[in-house]
Amino acid sequence: MKVALIPCAPTEWSRAGRLMGRVALEPLSADGPDWIEWVESMRAARIGQIYHAPDELSTAVGRRLAKALGVGVRKSSELDEVDLGLWSGLTDEQLEVRYAAAHEQLCEAPLSVQPPEGEPFVEAFKRIQKAAKARLKRNGHEAIGFVMRPISLALMRYALQHQPGAAEVWRFAASVQKPLIVEPEGSTKMLAS
Repeated sequence: MKVALIPCAPTEWSRAGRLMGRVALEPLSADGPDWIEWVESMRAARIGQIYHAPDELSTAVGRRLAKALGVGVRKSSELDEVDLGLWSGLTDEQLEVRYAAAHEQLCEAPLSVQPPEGEPFVEAFKRIQKAAKARLKRNGHEAIGFVMRPISLALMRYALQHQPGAAEVWRFAASVQKPLIVEPEGSTKMLAS
């Protein structure tokens, strides 16, 4: 079984390296992704259903890709981005200066972090892992796609593969710019339970 991990549409904030959190943002229209490449990678993986987070960026990407692929699309609130609280809008550099200890934790053990006035990463991880398990079970062996904002997408990758490890969650979130096709670790076990 294959799963496409699909980033939401780019924004001015993401181009500037700002943490989006759950802030409502407009997608960049002129400087968007290479949609043809994205669609072809998902067509090659035989994606049969797309699930997207409830925010406007993920919704727009999910609908556009589903239409191009001729597959179903569904909103799932469990795929929502981690609530970053007071960290929303900060750059990684600002976060490192203002919250040095927390930034170090993000780089080494992100599941132990809770942003001020935000959601604990471990709770977001459990929510996303539960959603992944339910969607995989629901779709059997059909390949599916998840469209999400960066940090939740990184947590989804960790939930599905446990690779490259929890410490890599933060780096993946900062670098993901195009769909990644993965095969969930233990997908047979996930489907059976």
